[in-house]
Amino acid sequence: MFTITLSGKACKDVKKLNDGTLAKKGQKIFAMLQTNPFTLPEMEKMHYADNTFAVKLNIQHRLVYTVDVPNHSVDVVSAWSHYGGKFKRAE
Repeated sequence: MFTITLSGKACKDVKKLNDGTLAKKGQKIFAMLQTNPFTLPEMEKMHYADNTFAVKLNIQHRLVYTVDVPNHSVDVVSAWSHYGGKFKRAE
């Protein structure tokens, strides 16, 4: 089991996520992250540098998270907006 922590921005984003049409998908993704953050479907998940990943919620929004394997924790960076230029894709 992984522990999920939310950044300040992610806390605000989750409120928007739960109020919108993406609530069920968001809950499903959080459940998968808690069980094993590496089991998300490859079509949905994009890998970025240093254990940072983005999961597609819809065409516009992404859930961005980092994984700390030794501590069994997942840190959610954002859960609503497009990641834009915040992260450089892993080569």
